Amino acid sequence: MFGGKSDPGETPEHTVIRELEEEVSIKLDPNQLNFFTKVKSEKQHQFEYLFWAAWRGNIDKLTYDQQEVAAIGWYDIDLVLKNLSEGVDGWYCYGEGELATIREARTKVS
Repeated sequence: MFGGKSDPGETPEHTVIRELEEEVSIKLDPNQLNFFTKVKSEKQHQFEYLFWAAWRGNIDKLTYDQQEVAAIGWYDIDLVLKNLSEGVDGWYCYGEGELATIREARTKVS
């Protein structure tokens, strides 16, 4: 999962594309993005847009901005949800509404 703030006047789609390239060198075409939902963050008091995309690259070839990304790895979705709910080990802490949205997305894209 990756995230970031939109620049002034930037659409959510362009934010996703820019952040993925800046943070982990993944270049996506806008047509690869699939909008899932817009959620009001209970914890951050902002709107968040959730997208998903199928990426078939090689994780070993990714480069990442060490100022923004602590590590890149494959995680079991249940561990991701647990860490997001508890905010452990530097994970961003999500509210229950956001977690429910991710659980729902998981059932639709798997």
